[in-house]
Amino acid sequence: LPGILILMAIVYGLCVWCWSPYVDFTIEVLEMVADISHEAPKLLVISLLGPLAFICLLVLSLVAFSIVIETHDKDFTNQNKNEVVCVGFACMLLLLWGSNIIDRTCHTAYCGAFSRWYFFVEGLPLIDSLHVATTTSFGSVCFGGCVGASIKVFYQTARPLQKMAGVGNCVGSVITCIFDMIIGCTGDLIEYFDDWVYAQCAVRGTSFCVSARSSYALIACNGLPTVITDLLLDFVLLPASTLSGLVGLSVAVAGDASSLLRRPEELQSIDIASGLTGLVGGFIGAGIVLRFFSSGSKSILLCWAENPIPLHEEHEFEHLHTELTAKIRDAEMS
Repeated sequence: LPGILILMAIVYGLCVWCWSPYVDFTIEVLEMVADISHEAPKLLVISLLGPLAFICLLVLSLVAFSIVIETHDKDFTNQNKNEVVCVGFACMLLLLWGSNIIDRTCHTAYCGAFSRWYFFVEGLPLIDSLHVATTTSFGSVCFGGCVGASIKVFYQTARPLQKMAGVGNCVGSVITCIFDMIIGCTGDLIEYFDDWVYAQCAVRGTSFCVSARSSYALIACNGLPTVITDLLLDFVLLPASTLSGLVGLSVAVAGDASSLLRRPEELQSIDIASGLTGLVGGFIGAGIVLRFFSSGSKSILLCWAENPIPLHEEHEFEHLHTELTAKIRDAEMS
């Protein structure tokens, strides 16, 4: 574990050194979202609803999977491969689809709340945003979640077949590597662009396809690609979540070991479950908080691209507005 932490620290330090020209801008955007959370702390309620919904989904999925196994016990014992593959594929697809729906619903609710704050929309931002995310925009959330889950499942199921096809065949290996790269990049591209699409769904209440076209046009016409390129938000999320998970693992293992020191006869029975609980808990906890910052930043930037005046006049983020304008102006002149 210490070796892994040192290696991660070295790699992350190199990344920070390479990204140093963009760090200040990313910090400024995150500070803006943090200031908004201080003004409207009720927005953090969504952070509690997401994990609860995911736990319910996981429990229901395990119950459904156990019922399927008991019902088709003979097929599994007789090693009916077609039945096993179909059931496994369906369970993986439903679990990923459900988790995508929960994540995108929370993201849409966040974006709706931040956009209502930005444009000074009257009403209850939290309740109204949750209502839109679970009613008007829920069809778009399900559609986008199904597309993303289908690509992930296809990617995971196709990789073993690609490896088998490339064994002993150089041409087959090259083709399978290219195919693997195309599927992976397509899935990552769709998953990233979905965040901007759902921000548009939250702001406008439009369908998924209409929001995709609107987001692309709005971003392209207002020079936001330059801003997005300089924003290291998504590169910060994964290392921060991983670091939080490792910290949770270390704390759990240290606590378990210290308790066992009082009972030397049980030193060999350190509970692995406590370490896994700390790892998963730290990773999920950090992901919840960082998702709040990701959704808030993207929705504010999208609102600014549509109308930049409220950011510096009503909300008094003059320096950030000036920096955004300067980046777009420099990109147009270059």
